[in-house]
Amino acid sequence: MLTNRSRRTATVLAIAVLSAPLAPAAVAAAHVTATADVTTRGKVAQVTLRVPTESDTASTTALSVRLPADHPLAFVAPEPTPGWRIEVTKGKPVAPVHGNHGATVDEAVTAIRWVATAGGIPPGQFGRFTFLAGPLPEADSLSLPTVQTYSDGKDVDWVQVASGGAEPEYPAPTLELTAADTTDTGAADVDGGSDTLAVTAVVLSAVAVVIALAAAVVPRLLGRRGNTPTP
Repeated sequence: MLTNRSRRTATVLAIAVLSAPLAPAAVAAAHVTATADVTTRGKVAQVTLRVPTESDTASTTALSVRLPADHPLAFVAPEPTPGWRIEVTKGKPVAPVHGNHGATVDEAVTAIRWVATAGGIPPGQFGRFTFLAGPLPEADSLSLPTVQTYSDGKDVDWVQVASGGAEPEYPAPTLELTAADTTDTGAADVDGGSDTLAVTAVVLSAVAVVIALAAAVVPRLLGRRGNTPTP
């Protein structure tokens, strides 16, 4: 029979075992992350940064995101965020940048900074910061190094890039990009082929009807001619 001390020890061990797998997940969920409605290369995407406040005593009061210099974006437009002032930094791109209509862009947005004009994001809460960006580069991913500033003056640099399959402690928000979908053209070809087959089937059906009618009528006509009395 278990003693009271044994029962308490077993309970503590059970709680520790059950809680252990949840700790890494909770930490991972607290990272600053990026999502987008479109991740296709060459498209303009609506990018959203999700920013949780991890501090127990300080609020998030500023957020700075650096846009890639090696893959400059021709078009960047942040969405107004109530309670935040937006600062946009521009610079001359390292390489020529072309917009969706082929025009060359001599100046591109290199950074966006949101500064709280009120209380910011309190402990235990999170905020969203959205901007349009594109065309998305011809690359496997788009990294968005971000610095999160707290009301106590502390900065958290979410700038580390994953390498070797292991997630770093402070990973930069990253979008995994995909190739342009070419199935539309194929679908159009398939539809065109289907239309052609349909027309061909109708024509063949009409020809079959004509042949059937001829097969039924011609013998009768020949029979009538055979029964006509010779003058």
